[in-house]
Amino acid sequence: MINKEMSLAAGRILRSWCGVERRADRLKPRELLASDLAEEMIALAVAEQDRIRAWKEQRYADIDALLDLILQDYGLRLGGSRGGNTFENHDHTRKVTITVADQKSVNQAIVAAQALLNQILDDMMGTVSADLRKVVNSAFSRHPTSGRISTERILALKRQDFDHPLWPEARKALSDAVEVIGSRTYLRFYMRETSKEGWKNIDLNFSSL
Repeated sequence: MINKEMSLAAGRILRSWCGVERRADRLKPRELLASDLAEEMIALAVAEQDRIRAWKEQRYADIDALLDLILQDYGLRLGGSRGGNTFENHDHTRKVTITVADQKSVNQAIVAAQALLNQILDDMMGTVSADLRKVVNSAFSRHPTSGRISTERILALKRQDFDHPLWPEARKALSDAVEVIGSRTYLRFYMRETSKEGWKNIDLNFSSL
């Protein structure tokens, strides 16, 4: 909790974003208290973030230790991805899952894919439904904030089937346009009171608590 007396202490100097120094007693008390509250809460948030990061790393270390123990029974060593593993307690009321998801991005080949699809649609004018045109146009639209094209929509577009000689080349361009740029590991926790009930996710998202 912020200290009001310290915030308003005489002789205290604050520096603005552009480097201008001002005495604290020249600011409105509410402005000064709001500034101090932001400073304090960010410091606490950063400390909590570090604590959670350390906690997560320790959980992965625990999982790796168990996997290593299991693999030793078969004369193997731990390596590769942790993903695709599930661990449950003895009465099946507690469960931990680890999954690895590829992170995808759209590259420059999307330009060729869009040009080919536009040509196909122009050639098939009158035989392509309005709904299919909407699907194609939506696949190449960019997010209003990030400016990114959805890889999911591009891959979904590949599942369409156009009776056109350029479609095989367009489908190849769609495949080439989506590339894997990395992966992310997800660690999830579930619990239930009895083995006959459905699993309840233990949500560790700060905003949902």
